[in-house]
Amino acid sequence: MVFGVYGDPRSQIAMEGDINSDVVTIRVGEPEDELTELTVSCTDKVGLGCDLASVVLEFGLNVVKGDFLTDGRWCHVVFWVETTRCTHAVSWPLLKERMTAVCPSLEISLTPRIPTPAKQDVFLLQVRSADRMGLLNDVTQLLWENELTVHKVNICTSPDNSAVDLFYITDNRNELPKKRRRLDVLQCIRDPLGDDVTCDITLAAPEFAASIGSAHVAPEGCLPGALAPHLAEGPMTSSFEEDEGIEATEVSIDNGMSRLHSALQVSTRDRKGLLYDCLRTLKDVNIQVAYGRIALREAGLLDIDFFIRHPSGHKVTDPKAQRDLCGRLRQELERPIRLVVAPRGPDTELLVAAPVEVNGRSRPRMFYDCTLGLRRANACVFQADISRHAVNNKHWEVHRFLVQDSTGQPITSPQRRQQIAKTVRSLLIG
Repeated sequence: MVFGVYGDPRSQIAMEGDINSDVVTIRVGEPEDELTELTVSCTDKVGLGCDLASVVLEFGLNVVKGDFLTDGRWCHVVFWVETTRCTHAVSWPLLKERMTAVCPSLEISLTPRIPTPAKQDVFLLQVRSADRMGLLNDVTQLLWENELTVHKVNICTSPDNSAVDLFYITDNRNELPKKRRRLDVLQCIRDPLGDDVTCDITLAAPEFAASIGSAHVAPEGCLPGALAPHLAEGPMTSSFEEDEGIEATEVSIDNGMSRLHSALQVSTRDRKGLLYDCLRTLKDVNIQVAYGRIALREAGLLDIDFFIRHPSGHKVTDPKAQRDLCGRLRQELERPIRLVVAPRGPDTELLVAAPVEVNGRSRPRMFYDCTLGLRRANACVFQADISRHAVNNKHWEVHRFLVQDSTGQPITSPQRRQQIAKTVRSLLIG
């Protein structure tokens, strides 16, 4: 992928004859195994690359090459993407809509503004259906397609093999509980799941609503005990299950290659979400990318070169700042998530944590990929919730699942727990 500053990209685009009135255009690869081209041409903004990479990751797509051209006022982006083994059937119109939504319009000022999150009502979605493997994952996909965020799930299975799933959700459109929106959501859930499904949406109790959502961050002492040691900053340890197979990431900064920018060089192994994690980390520490390149080498290795600077226009010259940035990038690229599977009484508990962006946005696809991984590992979920925690001035989103075997029996084998952990991890960042 190439990021660059070449004067005014609008002039170059016009000369090439690629002007299009749409902010986002998509050229789907034909046949299906060919790359799909995503083109974005819009006003620039701080963190636009990270926002676009987040949307692409949310659809389960992997960026294999691309161009990013900006003069600080106007931006032209081209991504070539491929599907991955966990990519759901892609709705290209929905992808275009989501990518367009993160692009500023021509009328919007480029002055960064701190968003003020609006208070969201929490709703209780009740889904009653015949119990089956993968039901939670199917409903999660449908809720995502309808722009609903899941915060907590309670699952109850009765002796007659029927399941009652309770989802505590918020509406990203802020249109619930309007009648039209409510009926549309319920219909979108019933149609794919079959005639035996009944569902309803009601307003959740106020005391419950106050305890969930992006505005509520629990203190460090409320972390699940099995996860707490894994969120500490510092050198990696070899005892974490999710560390298996991770190869070292090389990160360095050179100030001799450019008069105006510091050259940030990264060498690591390609994986799902790598572009997002690079740009998220730089955005979180307020570093601007002026030019960059990602080149795929043999055996799946990537060389990444960024020309970076502070918002003030200065290079990164302070030795401590260089060490901190390199260490932060190395940590985020090698360990973008924390994953622990451990016994909890007679049950098995899966804990998955990922950093929250400074603007409050969660890592894309976390809940969906976790439920898909559990489905593929033949593990049944009977309780799930999502919470946020502050640890060492860093916010984490923690997904917790209590699971049992497909037969409804407890999972007692350490090997079986490890197999579940590897399956979930491979879908999250494999």
